[in-house]
Amino acid sequence: MRPAVATSSSRANPGSKARILIVDDDGSVREILAEILEDQGYCSIVAPDAAQALSILRRETAIDALVTDLTMPGDDGIALIRKARAIDNTLPALLLTEYAEQLAPTVGSQFQVLRKPVHIDRLVEQLRLLVFEPAA
Repeated sequence: MRPAVATSSSRANPGSKARILIVDDDGSVREILAEILEDQGYCSIVAPDAAQALSILRRETAIDALVTDLTMPGDDGIALIRKARAIDNTLPALLLTEYAEQLAPTVGSQFQVLRKPVHIDRLVEQLRLLVFEPAA
């Protein structure tokens, strides 16, 4: 797979790596996702929970997408996405959960949902679509 390259229609600045905020309370999952995305040409920023993720979003202005687990202590992934969108209402979001089939119909087009364990090719493809080919 070709590394992600910013285009004029992307959220990322031209010529820069897209910055992906990964939020998961499981440290090994968080680090594996970060490593995989960095291998694909993304810049990964990690947080163990919603509170730290929101802190990052408040001080970092160049986050191109949010990838979050559903089930975490404190705010869950849906609450995190809603709060993140209060900071940046155009932030693309991808929710990872074991309950994707049950959850997807209830969230509609608010954000993308992928089933855990996530297939890496599917994750990379969804991020490419969210970051580099945003919906009109």
